[in-house]
Amino acid sequence: MGAMPALVIPSVVFVESGLGAKVYIVDASPWLLDIDFIKTYLVKDRQACALIDSGPSNAASQVAETVTRLCRGTSKVYIVLTHIHLDHGGGAARLAEYLAQRGFSVETFVHPRGERHLRDPTKLWAASQQVLGERAHEFGEPVPYTMDGLRPTSDGEQVELGETMLEIIHTPGHASHHQSIVLELPMDTIIFTGDSAGIYDPLSGGLVPTTPPPFKLEPFLESLEKMKKYNPEWVAPTHLGPGPGALLEKHGEQVKLWVKIISKNLSSDSEELVKKILEVDELARRLYESLSWSKQIQGVFMDSIEGIRLFLQEKKK
Repeated sequence: MGAMPALVIPSVVFVESGLGAKVYIVDASPWLLDIDFIKTYLVKDRQACALIDSGPSNAASQVAETVTRLCRGTSKVYIVLTHIHLDHGGGAARLAEYLAQRGFSVETFVHPRGERHLRDPTKLWAASQQVLGERAHEFGEPVPYTMDGLRPTSDGEQVELGETMLEIIHTPGHASHHQSIVLELPMDTIIFTGDSAGIYDPLSGGLVPTTPPPFKLEPFLESLEKMKKYNPEWVAPTHLGPGPGALLEKHGEQVKLWVKIISKNLSSDSEELVKKILEVDELARRLYESLSWSKQIQGVFMDSIEGIRLFLQEKKK
């Protein structure tokens, strides 16, 4: 496995295969954010491009410009969403419209549980504001998906780009409408994990769970096991950046550790739980020490703790 390339905005080649396919890291962070928090991934083959996650509504224009530049010479763009949360799929409708205006044929793939919320995002927007507060407005309000080409997926479905193929696998736990995307190349297997395997900071080597409400432990761990069977060289979360495939194993142990700590301290407030977690979780400590100045990162810690806390409280009833 080669060295990690520097993360350059707006795009950088992440992996290049002998078949002619290239994988780019594309920045999809709205300017309102205090950190380059959202990374989408563009897989370009000779016949088509696939963008893994659209990013949020407030970044749709900048993502469209990058996709247009990188996909020059192809006519089809697939938008493959890991899930419909604002920072991952909130910009899907706007992005599809922008790309269609630029002459691309566009299809968008979404977990069947998420399809209706793309067509009518009213409930999604209301729930997002309740959970995220002001952070929801930084991502932007999603608009209805009114174009043709919205495709609900099936588990194990394949999307052909030419010489390369994507496989979509349903990975609930973070959300019931979550799916991860497998790309097998001659020398590398990459799994685009969305939020199914935490967020990873390539610079510090830090890893943190993404377990906001409504978190379900068993499906989350089962999803990690499902992905581990592909033995990937790389995992590519939507937040911060890609890392080695070994993170899948480490993340499973990390989530179990968080559950253990929070179950023993259910009455503690979130700030106290952060302190307790950082005392024993080296991966979380690395990320926190490097990036805790960002309110996006602070939000991830608090949301993830709250998701596990609510899961444990429901389990006790």
